[in-house]
Amino acid sequence: MVIVAASATGTVALLADGLEAGDRRQAGGESSVHARAGRIGAGRTVTAPGTVEPARAHRLLAGDPYLGVSCAMPNSIACDRVGLAVWLKRPASRVTAEIDGRRFALDDPEASARPEMFAGYLQPAGLRDGDLRVPARAGDRWFGAGDVSARVRLWVAAGGRTRTVRVEVPLRAGWG
Repeated sequence: MVIVAASATGTVALLADGLEAGDRRQAGGESSVHARAGRIGAGRTVTAPGTVEPARAHRLLAGDPYLGVSCAMPNSIACDRVGLAVWLKRPASRVTAEIDGRRFALDDPEASARPEMFAGYLQPAGLRDGDLRVPARAGDRWFGAGDVSARVRLWVAAGGRTRTVRVEVPLRAGWG
């Protein structure tokens, strides 16, 4: 899979899959899902090819969104649930996401501990038969192999305004 990255100066580059830009650990401690999330470096943001919103994403997002399978048993897709976490540059009152035409609120109170962090869950997620279909092995097990990603649309409500952005987010095998 190829993804597009745009810098603040308007430079566009193609990047290979597997972009990891370091930990997002901060003082005060974050849960492991927050610590593993990549950080957008030097004004670049990851967007779906053909999506003309890199500048808007750069203005709203402080880091790459994290999308991971969220079942109680490690590496299981049996519950067909994913978690999505986003970090914003400024506090917001509400964030809503859409994956595969289904909207859901990023309103998990435990994971959304700060006004610029939001997380929520989508179930059913379509891990067996939807846009997020993964190449499961041994029935309900997936270990993150394969290029699976989601086109995510975000609505960010802050200061009486709602802004939208679309980003391409890789699916990870684990959450939390």
